Amino acid sequence: MSEHVTVYADVEHDDVADTMAVLENLGISYTLVDLTQDENALQHVEELGFTQTPIVEAGTTSWAGFRPDLIHALALAESVTYAVPTDPMDSLSCDSCQ
Repeated sequence: MSEHVTVYADVEHDDVADTMAVLENLGISYTLVDLTQDENALQHVEELGFTQTPIVEAGTTSWAGFRPDLIHALALAESVTYAVPTDPMDSLSCDSCQ
């Protein structure tokens, strides 16, 4: 995964366990930050305007609560790859060109 994913949470909340389970099932690595142990992280999520846990931050995207739809969208966006030929002429073919 190219984007760093951080889950800010009170680790005893059910939605946190559900969020982590979906991330893990989709193969998305993440860093878990316990808001009860990290005052700087708590201030950061409060500045973002979030009051519900978990808070998931991935690049410029963030959300609060258990959002499997957004986790799946994140996984899908990361799985899209584009094949670019090393020589663009390799991808061209036509009967009259040969």
